[in-house]
Amino acid sequence: MSISVEPLQGSARFVVLTEDPRVVRGAPVEYRHRGIAVVIRQDVVSALTEVVRDADSILIVSSSVAPEKLAPILELAGEVCASPVVLGLDPLTDAETVRSAFALGVRTSVALPLTPERLERLLRASPRAAVPIECVQAGDLMVDPGRHVVEWQGCRIDVTPREFDVLLCLARAHPYMVTLDDLARQHFEAVADPHASVRVLIKRIRARLGESAEPPIETVRGLGYRLAG
Repeated sequence: MSISVEPLQGSARFVVLTEDPRVVRGAPVEYRHRGIAVVIRQDVVSALTEVVRDADSILIVSSSVAPEKLAPILELAGEVCASPVVLGLDPLTDAETVRSAFALGVRTSVALPLTPERLERLLRASPRAAVPIECVQAGDLMVDPGRHVVEWQGCRIDVTPREFDVLLCLARAHPYMVTLDDLARQHFEAVADPHASVRVLIKRIRARLGESAEPPIETVRGLGYRLAG
């Protein structure tokens, strides 16, 4: 089974390997307007065939694929794909699965479900360019997108994929603030109350980083959040 957003000439083309076609949201016209084409494939052979036929295609592998299948799929994809492989992050994916995927050659990730806005941001991040991804250091916090690792005060911290994305966003903005609206739009646009979801996630991150005299994430009342220091 496949769901396609037919490409315009010059469109960026994504091939999505997933067992759940509902991971792609939005009307076809929204994708076309952004110059994006999407094809969903539910088995690895047809997905890789699509990518081999069009070397400019970008393969997105859903992290909801069974763990025993994910590693061999990523290994094979790394050998045949001209463009770097992207991990589609299901909200329930555990941190170890993500770290293993990056160790197998995944260079970047995108949150599921896929939307025109998320794929457009992914393109701006240039997933086709196989260049090293630098660590982001903000005070005592280190976020490494290449290895999908977070360290706080020199200690490695286990975080969920969504917590990692929010920490990376805050670290890249440091010392400036990221608004609550931006965090909600980028990371929780598919939930009923995105602002409340951001607040809950920030509370979880603070708990992971531990109590300190100065909280590692400061609340800018009524506006958003920023890293301290």
